[in-house]
Amino acid sequence: MVKPIMEVSPRDLAQMEKAFHVLSDSLKRNVQRKILTAVATEIKKQYRINTPQSSKTGTYKLWSKTIAARRNGGKNQLKKAIKSKPSSKWKNKQELARRGILGVTAGYDYTRGGMKSAPYAHLVNDGHVAVYWGRRGGGRVAGIHWQKSARAAAAAKSRTIVLSKAKKAVTAAVIMAAKKANK
Repeated sequence: MVKPIMEVSPRDLAQMEKAFHVLSDSLKRNVQRKILTAVATEIKKQYRINTPQSSKTGTYKLWSKTIAARRNGGKNQLKKAIKSKPSSKWKNKQELARRGILGVTAGYDYTRGGMKSAPYAHLVNDGHVAVYWGRRGGGRVAGIHWQKSARAAAAAKSRTIVLSKAKKAVTAAVIMAAKKANK
């Protein structure tokens, strides 16, 4: 099960519910999407800041020509693989839409074969058994554990983003609804 990056306090949730109560369903979804997009952007930003870079560590210089070609000369491939995916693109999107659930995931693209994917990001973060020339060697490669600090930094900033973005988006949605009603 995926842990949420941040939690909103019951008091803040009650305030947001009061503000959302005056909006129509379509305006509510519009405001919620804007908030989710802003939070996902902050999460991606913190991941990019905390992600180790092969250009700084020099590991890309050790790659063979075939690996470099496969990775498209890919310096800092982990940084390039950070993506967000709204719930409208998830596998069970119809079921979620029927229930009125909106969401967004932000993190590494683990799909294989993509030019901007990092199917090994968890191995770099958590560590793994050493593999040399296709065979398991002795020992273990230590993990770097940057994802935990990235999540903590994102959670600290996400709460303020949610509240400020909610105020702006609700205000804009109410003004837009009032303009439509006056036409």
